[in-house]
Amino acid sequence: MNKSSSPKTKQTFYQVWNDSVVIKDLVIAMIINIVLTVIFLYSAIYILSSYVTDPNIMKGYSLLIGLIGCVLGAIICMKLFKPKRVIETDVENNDNLYTVITGFVDYTAEHSISTLPNNAKEELKTLGMYELFIKAEQEANTKVKEDN
Repeated sequence: MNKSSSPKTKQTFYQVWNDSVVIKDLVIAMIINIVLTVIFLYSAIYILSSYVTDPNIMKGYSLLIGLIGCVLGAIICMKLFKPKRVIETDVENNDNLYTVITGFVDYTAEHSISTLPNNAKEELKTLGMYELFIKAEQEANTKVKEDN
């Protein structure tokens, strides 16, 4: 578990399973999920025991209802605890990004920047990546022409 601090929020983040978490939020989320799961599980056992005669079927349905409690807890935690990640990209140095783009993009007539929907083009422009894709596509087309 690695410890780091965020200057913007004054919270201490810990690395747990390769994810940054605030321990207080993690503990609260775990308590919420455990409590809801146990409540749903034992409530289902209590209620189903008077209706279902086969104990194996009762245990199966109880586990299913316990899982519903777990999912409900996850939804509650999702609403309570917003993501705290801040993704920063180095816009100044586009060389690495350009290398990645040229490495995995295979341009063909049907897979071209011009065939992208307008909203995708706008998003690429917002991210400062549109020109990089255009440049990579032009270089790929030039290379194909040279090879033929």
